[in-house]
Parts: sequence; structure tokens; C-alpha cells
Amino acid sequence: MWCVTMAHDTRIDIEERELLVESERGRESVEQFVEELLTYENRSTERQGVTIEIDGRTYRPYLFTKGMPLDDGGSDTGTPRPEGVVAPYRKIQNYLDAVREAADPSVARVFERGGNRLFIGVPGVHSVSLAGMEAWRGVMPMAPDPTGPHTAAEMIDLYAMEQLRDVPFVEWRNEPGPDDGDTTTSERFDEVHGPLATDLDRIADEDGIEDDWWYGKDRLFVEADVGAAGWWGPYISQFLLHDVDLWSLPTEQRYLRYQEIDYNKSRDRWLELLEGIAPTDDEGDLISAELNPNPPSGGRGYIETPRHLATIVNAEPPYQEYLIAALYLLGRDWLDYDEGLAYVTREEGPVFNYTDNGPVGLLDLLARAGREALLAAFYQKYYAHFRCRPETYAGRIHGQEFTADSPTDFEIDSLVTDAKVLERQRQLRAGGDGDPGLLSTVYIEGSPVHPAYPSGHSVIAGACGTILKAWFKNADWNDEADYYLPVDRGEDSYPPTMDVPEGHRGIHQEIDKLMSNVGLARMFAGVHYYSDHYEGVKLGEQVAVGLLTDVFGRAFDGREAIAPTFTPYMEYGADAELAITEYPRTLRKLRYDADRDRPRLPS
Repeated sequence: MWCVTMAHDTRIDIEERELLVESERGRESVEQFVEELLTYENRSTERQGVTIEIDGRTYRPYLFTKGMPLDDGGSDTGTPRPEGVVAPYRKIQNYLDAVREAADPSVARVFERGGNRLFIGVPGVHSVSLAGMEAWRGVMPMAPDPTGPHTAAEMIDLYAMEQLRDVPFVEWRNEPGPDDGDTTTSERFDEVHGPLATDLDRIADEDGIEDDWWYGKDRLFVEADVGAAGWWGPYISQFLLHDVDLWSLPTEQRYLRYQEIDYNKSRDRWLELLEGIAPTDDEGDLISAELNPNPPSGGRGYIETPRHLATIVNAEPPYQEYLIAALYLLGRDWLDYDEGLAYVTREEGPVFNYTDNGPVGLLDLLARAGREALLAAFYQKYYAHFRCRPETYAGRIHGQEFTADSPTDFEIDSLVTDAKVLERQRQLRAGGDGDPGLLSTVYIEGSPVHPAYPSGHSVIAGACGTILKAWFKNADWNDEADYYLPVDRGEDSYPPTMDVPEGHRGIHQEIDKLMSNVGLARMFAGVHYYSDHYEGVKLGEQVAVGLLTDVFGRAFDGREAIAPTFTPYMEYGADAELAITEYPRTLRKLRYDADRDRPRLPS
């Protein structure tokens, strides 16, 4: 048993949590993760709680509301207001207070549903892990101000991603191609790149955004340092392209694909989406990612476009991508385990530690890290931030900029309302193909019914990716052992090969690329902001280091059982590697790096 859930009728404080963990795991385990602990204040959602007035009523339009009954403004018909807002008393009493004041799993039963979709993950807010860092110990910055330029810039990203969903990656600017050197861009790409390049210049000049934006004009949506994007290689990670052998079962990574259909573009459907009214399939059954996912029906092939990438991260088993990567790496006889793992050398010594620090231990920890990551994610989502989804935010842009009958000032930053990519979307929809401002989704059901920040997929990425990086040496990819395999334009056959880009940083970078692919795929789908992804990965790293430290920080033959190193996400300098067992320094560094501009209290 790896977790227990607390059942109380009143707020659960830190002392009660620690007593429960102590009874299950012992005092030493509690004290290990308490040093310099920072915990969230109960009012940490205030940044998302911007208030506006509509017809004399006060609303908080940027807090999470999906699945809740929409306010009718006191109308006799009960028709929801066109702004798609929820009455504040409902939001506070039925959701925020319910999550924070009680820890019984039945708390979710008081959640009042507006439609027929289910709220996901609520009981996990108060689950107590029996190994590793408890879910509420993770540190994240507050979600960005919804009326500030940072969120506006993130929406610019999403409008551009929406317009690039069906443009093959090999047609993108500076995307490495096969050995023939074909790097031409397509007209479809250039039509989006031009407006976005102008918007990126505006973002760079914005005083309210302190750091450089996370990608540049030369390589769109590549997280590696802008100056290093040339060695990033093809957009898609090798772990999503190579065949993977399950011993006697060889598999090809030719995935089913969603059709080239953008959903939820009309205001009527948007209102249904917000209220949690699920669409139905041809047989009349409800479609929802939590119970009855919409199956891909657009053919099968290797990942070629952002839509193909988004397809694989809708309703897959939570750590599927990292299990595939682990199986691939375990099958490479040229790749050694990290030297810090005891008794796992492949060729030297009398013992191979098959269970604890070998293949069995790796696969076990990946599953556990995935689960612990989701517990940490749901605590942050529901208890700390309550951030609305991009589909909701886009509806606010529609309501402020494109609703002639009842425009509402949602205090949205002009960085996005004046964006060239938004203007291009308006032009594309001028013929009646949807309402301008609304952000379509790859998934017919839209986003999941839980808050946006952080992305659960990205927290899992940070946790499972760190486990993989701690397990395997950061060996170089080379043309004698493995090849980069970009997807060929318009081909459904096995992708061609190409040389490894100069300056490639090795296995850990390719794991980072997999983590990036998964997190950004959710952005291409229209269900997450970039900060949901990046800060989620950094939270997942904390989860992984806590788990590895707790599980393997014990002595065998007078030495520590585990002392491997890993490189944090997107850090490739000579001094980037961190040692797992240098506790509390390593975990403290990860927390410190994440501890930005948020209120905090000592434990």
C-alpha cells in the first residue's frame, strides 16, 4: 500500500499530516523532508481571483470553473449568461472550501455539476504518500497573473499552435531534414510564422516580461536555449519514433491519429463545454476523456504533425511514454547504467542487481513516480492555484473583443488582443467557421475537468524523466549506435535516417526532448499554457528526487545504495549535473529555483 487518504471534517493542518505519515512510515521519514519546508498560504489563489463587475454582480472569471453550473444572472429562463461565468458563492462554497476544509474522499460528492462530466482527481488532494516527498511538499511559483502580459504571451503561443496543428514538422523553418538536406518551409507554415514573428518582437519589447521568451523565431516551440536550437535536432524525440521490442513482441510506433478537425469553436458549444456538457458519439454515448475517450479515427502512422503528437497524450496510460523509453534504453547493449547504482554493471563483477537497481527497480519506480507526480499535481491544481483552462481564457478574449451584443471588459492585456496571430484567426473564421477569439481543441470534449496549473502530463514528465536520467549514463548518441529519424513529408513508411546534429548532448537531452514533446503536445491540443508545462516539469523533478532519496538512501555494505547523477530539465552546462543523494542540497536547490514570488509560511 503506497498511500492513505485522510478522513476528517475540518481543515487538515501540517501537524496532522505529519502524525499520519509518522504512523505509517516512521518519524525519520517525516523529518527527512521537513527541513526548510515552505507551504502555501490558503490565499494563494488570489492572483487568479481577479474580480470584474457584470450588471452589478461581481465575478472571478479566471478561476477554474469547468463543469460548474453557469450563472444565469437571475433570468427567468435559466439560460446561462453569454459570458460563461459562475456565481462566486457557488465557486467558493461548493468547490474551494470543499477542497480545503475536508479531506474525506466523499468531498467530491458536494461538487455541484453543471453538466454530466466528472471532476477528476479531487480526493488525491489529501492523499498521503508512503514513500518519497509528500504531495504537498512540492514548491511552485504562483500561476501568472491572468491580466498581465505573461499570460497574454502564452495565449499568443496557443493561437499560433492552433494554426500550425496540421503542418508537418519537416515543413517548419530550420527543422532538420534527411540526408538530402531538404529544409524548405511550406506556405502554410510561413503564413503563421510571419504574424507570430511580429508578435514575438512585441513580447521581447514588453516590460512586464522579465526574461527572454522560451523560444525564438528561428525554431518555433523548441525549449532549448535559443542559441543552441541548432543542435536540438528534429522536433520529435527518438523515443517516439524507434521500434521497441517487448522481448518476443516487436512493436512499431505507428500511432492512431485524430482527424484534422478543430472542435469547440462556436460560442454555444463553448458554453456547453464550460458547464461540463459532454458531446455524444454516433451511438448516443457520452464522450469524455475520464470515462469514454473519443477514439482516434484519422488513420495510422508515425508522428508527422502537431495534431498527431497531441493525439497520443489524450487518454493514454499516465506514464506510457516513459515506459516505452525505458524499454528502449534497457535494450541497448551499448548503454550503461549510471555508475552510482550499486551492483548493476553489465559486464564486470559477480553480481547483477536485477531487482532493486536494475530493470525491475526502474520499471517499478517509473510507475510509482507517475502516481506520486499526479498527487503533487492535483494538490497544486485544486488547493493552491485553481487556474482556468486556456479554453476559458480564450472565451474571455472573445467576450471582450468580439462580442458586439454584450462586450465585457475582462481587463485582458493588449499584448494578446492586438496580436497578429489573433487577427489572422479572426480572418480565418470570418466565413463562419467558428467565432473569433475562441481557442479550438484537438479533443472533442475539450480540456479535462480539473484546473490547469500545473499540467499533470508535465509533472509526470518531470518525475519519470528524472528517474530515467538517474538510471542511465548520459552517453552520446552517435551514428554507429543510433540515428536520428525525422518523419518524412507525407510518408507513412519507416522514417529515413540522418546524421546526429553537431553538439548533441546525449541521452539526457533526448529524454528532455521526450518530456518537452509530451508537455507541448497538450499545448498543441489547446488544453494547457506553457507555464503549466514548464513549472510542472520542475515540480516533477522534486517528486523524483524525493522518491529516489527515500527509497534508495539506505546502506548496503557500508555504502549508499544509490548515488547517481542527473541533469535538470534543459540544463546542459558542465556543472549542470546534480547528485541524487546529496540531500538536502539537491532537493533544496530544486525547491529554491522554483520558489519565486509566492507567499509562504514556515512549517
